[in-house]
Amino acid sequence: APEYFQNFVLFTNYQFYIDEFVRLGHAEMARPDSEYVAFVEPGNVVTRRVGLPEQPGDTLGAPPPRLPQMPAYHLMRADRSGITMVNIGVGPANAKNITDHIAVLRPHTWIMLGHCAGLRNSQQLGDYVLAHGYVREDHVLDEELPLWVPIPALAEIQVALEAAVADVTQLKHAELKSIMRTGTVASTDNRNWELLPDNGPQRRFSQSRAVALDMESATIAANGFRFRVPYGTLLCVSDKPLHGEIKLPGMANHFYRERVDQHLRIGMRAIEILRDGGVQRSVWSQEKINAHRDKYSESYKRAEAYRLKCIANKWDINPKKLSFWHTAPQVAGKKTVIRDMIARGLIPMSAEYREVADRVEKVDAETFDLTGIFDQPERIEDSKTVDAVKS
Repeated sequence: APEYFQNFVLFTNYQFYIDEFVRLGHAEMARPDSEYVAFVEPGNVVTRRVGLPEQPGDTLGAPPPRLPQMPAYHLMRADRSGITMVNIGVGPANAKNITDHIAVLRPHTWIMLGHCAGLRNSQQLGDYVLAHGYVREDHVLDEELPLWVPIPALAEIQVALEAAVADVTQLKHAELKSIMRTGTVASTDNRNWELLPDNGPQRRFSQSRAVALDMESATIAANGFRFRVPYGTLLCVSDKPLHGEIKLPGMANHFYRERVDQHLRIGMRAIEILRDGGVQRSVWSQEKINAHRDKYSESYKRAEAYRLKCIANKWDINPKKLSFWHTAPQVAGKKTVIRDMIARGLIPMSAEYREVADRVEKVDAETFDLTGIFDQPERIEDSKTVDAVKS
């Protein structure tokens, strides 16, 4: 259900990652000190952290008789900054479909964790590829986002992913570079690209200096660019078809056992880094918010002088003469922080959200529940609020 979606999203193209995520999710729920409060599986099956009471609706879910096409799993935090993981299956059509829908929820970040074909002889099975560019031969977004539009790497996410690989593998410098290569990732819509008789795709990938190939990453990055959702890609080399190393059942199973857990932990660690060093870095302390208010808010200064004068003279205080900082201080503080985050590009926002942030001081706190104004701007519907905004 949409209400369970978290602000950080991991995409994968293999069920093995989902199996490991489910295992880690239930392990977190067994820890009384976990930062996560619930784990939600398909069918709205909710598992609360040990020691927490059930919430209304928790018992209504039931495992579906068969999984949906692209199942989502939610490791929830109380502030919605947990992790949602989605198995998008194989192919750019699935990647476009799911990102079209999730983008409207305005996640802070989405990251692709999946397997890829290594295109360079120097790569080994199990090596990581951190995408810093994309060759788009997926053809599903050519009309919405022409091929001449570059899809750049985002520095903050690149740094977080590299740091996460270093943290989880405990490797640094040259040792880290030996297992992780930064380069261009090509995405194709032709599952049998290496079998084409004219070797056309191979020549193009060589000319682009691509180091890895899959069927989804460029689509996810391009739709992130298109919808202003920060994006990143960290892939793991599972085969090298151009060098005779293909996925055989026994080898593949061994590879999955060796790499899936580590790769998933790297993705989750990257989200922790982004959450702690990115979004939460901008969540000001109350002291900083108050200092900003005292320095820049003229309406607060006038209203506060009036309030103090009333107190000194034992007059009744007229609420209509107070500022937004007096009547809804939490919302005013939240607006200040979010506007700062928008200005610094830490959380790209849609035009609708920006408009709401600009309107919020004009809304009468007595006629509208302001606590959800940034999360659900479409809720500004009642006539009194509309009149207040128009005024």
